[in-house]
Amino acid sequence: MKHTLKVYKDSKEYPDYMKVRFDKTSIGKSFLFNGHRWAYEHSTFDDSGNYDLLYRFDDEPYPEEKSNSVDELTARDYFASKALGLCYADYLNYAAENGVQEGWRDGVAKDAYLMADAMLKARDE
Repeated sequence: MKHTLKVYKDSKEYPDYMKVRFDKTSIGKSFLFNGHRWAYEHSTFDDSGNYDLLYRFDDEPYPEEKSNSVDELTARDYFASKALGLCYADYLNYAAENGVQEGWRDGVAKDAYLMADAMLKARDE
């Protein structure tokens, strides 16, 4: 699961964050901060001020609770979104020959997740 963290430029932790983010001895793009390995995503602002958005992933395969937050997309959701176009194209070919079926959107979505499950299984082999 993807986690994000906003580090505001006027916060007390910002100097420590900048120190570890630009530490020349670090290898790779991630850095240790607040007990986790984080990577920089982008800088932006909101009503609370300017901030750098950090992200990290953990090994949880699926969120415990259902959420509509983009930050909580799983690898399964990502793979399903990638497979969705293929599943939709397959359905269009089927519909051209057999006509539009009731509930077709549900079928396309389920097929995308079946493809995602197959991709996750293949990744583990």
